[in-house]
Amino acid sequence: MSTATKLVIGGVVIAAAGGGGYYYADLKANEIANQAMQTFKADVESTIPGSSVSFGAITAKAFEQKARVAEFALRFGDDAKLSADSVNLAIKDGVLHSSEFFDLNFAASLSKRESVKAGAERLLLAGLDVAQIRGIIDNLVDNPDSAPNQIDQLTFDEVTFSGLTFAGYYKDQKKVELKPSNIQLTGVKNSAFDTLKIDGEFVGAKGGMFRRDTSYSLGSFEVDSFDASKIILAAMRNDESLMLQGLSEGFGINTVKLSEFKFDDGEINSSIGAAEVSVSSDKLASFNITGINFNNLDENITGGFDSAFLKTLDLKMLSPEILTPQGQAIAASSYAGITGFGIKGGFAQSNDIDAKRMSVGEISLDGIETKENFVTKAALKIDKFALPMGFLKEADRRFARTVQEITGADEMTMSFGISSDYDTETGSYGANLNFDVEKFAGIALQTELAGLPFSTMKQMAGEANFERQLQHLEGLMQTVAFSGVEITYTDGMLADKVLEEAPPKEQLVAMMNQNLGMVLAAYPAERDQIIQAVSNFLDGRNALSIKISTKTPIVVEQLEKDFMSGTLNQNLALVASGS
Repeated sequence: MSTATKLVIGGVVIAAAGGGGYYYADLKANEIANQAMQTFKADVESTIPGSSVSFGAITAKAFEQKARVAEFALRFGDDAKLSADSVNLAIKDGVLHSSEFFDLNFAASLSKRESVKAGAERLLLAGLDVAQIRGIIDNLVDNPDSAPNQIDQLTFDEVTFSGLTFAGYYKDQKKVELKPSNIQLTGVKNSAFDTLKIDGEFVGAKGGMFRRDTSYSLGSFEVDSFDASKIILAAMRNDESLMLQGLSEGFGINTVKLSEFKFDDGEINSSIGAAEVSVSSDKLASFNITGINFNNLDENITGGFDSAFLKTLDLKMLSPEILTPQGQAIAASSYAGITGFGIKGGFAQSNDIDAKRMSVGEISLDGIETKENFVTKAALKIDKFALPMGFLKEADRRFARTVQEITGADEMTMSFGISSDYDTETGSYGANLNFDVEKFAGIALQTELAGLPFSTMKQMAGEANFERQLQHLEGLMQTVAFSGVEITYTDGMLADKVLEEAPPKEQLVAMMNQNLGMVLAAYPAERDQIIQAVSNFLDGRNALSIKISTKTPIVVEQLEKDFMSGTLNQNLALVASGS
């Protein structure tokens, strides 16, 4: 039996004994403790070849149902030794309920070149099922290779390590180290647990697993409920469908929380302030992350963002059905139930380009609403996306110089937004688009359509076959109607710059009058209104707006016919203004 196998079996035996379950009815506390330790000694030495157990004096307080064992030690031949300064045993209703090991130390030689050392200020084992443990031990002795399957069946109330340390050595050189850390695991049964809490720091030395000296630190990591049964079975069977079934159930998770995570390998260092995943009872998952930062020293790049979020991912849509074209089409058309996601306060900086940084106030797709797995409402937003002139110069030096001359800024800041709202009852659709370059110019566009039946829209969105999608689209083109449009241009300094080299205003207006006179010959009132709005804009250079609305929606195929016949303005009104 290999040293590693002995250690696995030894660990299970220790858990069985220390965790409780040895039953001694109607005995005093010291007798219970003595018999428990003697039984534990016999179990270990009969199960693991070459092992031995020793312990010092046992003192007990009968009324408190507690006992203390001094100088506990477990040896596996000359290869490994586990010792504790003392062990406190808690007895409940004549049963050894739990054990606390203090100043725990462990050392083992895995090979001639490899060894490990570990320790803990405190180890608590409570509420193990001894009958089950004995069955696991017997299976391990008969088939050591079954260790992963057997350990998965462990059942216990709690295991807690306080001040846990670990070090791995190769040729007496420390290669990995777990610095004082804490782990608590509760309510373990049938591949699931109630809670998990971890904090600490791990360090790896260059060579072997790590290209560079590397460190990971964790302020806290907490999991409220987790079921790994389908993960384990899926891995054993190589079954993707079973894994997706577990995912669609959220793996039994209620919440996962993380804080103050840091990574550093001398080339890249990164950190996360806080992160949380929550899963509701109807399997909707939401994610929130704050304080992401990274620094690539080799590439001389830094970046990060203040926060990121994702709301209400419908895990049920990630069931095995997602492997089918139909399931993929449904998930895509409904954004898998997501109602919003995005980042805020993002930035990236390359110190090789003018030491300026690219940043964004917000990038988000939010306010998503669905009906029968079809998206009816959504809003995309990119707010204050700033590009330093250094980046622009690399792409187009002339354009960058023009922008800088117009705005007088060292960066170009842009904002973009597009939103849509579809009424499934009336078949009407509205969309808004905004684009703005700070100190430069901005444009806003609003459109309204009608004649978009929900049944057809839903069929087209959920259709995986491209040819059938085109057929639905052709059908929509027969019914879609125009309800209105409004476009507004707001000037920063672009018009001032362009008009510096343009002909005089009177000449520009005359040219427009001539061009529009041909296009809008049948619509003189509308033509004159547009020309007046442009003339006013050329004077003030502030804003120019044109709004077109209909009394009743006009089928798109009819628009051209009505325009050419000169009757379009009978069902359509135009308002133009400039300043």
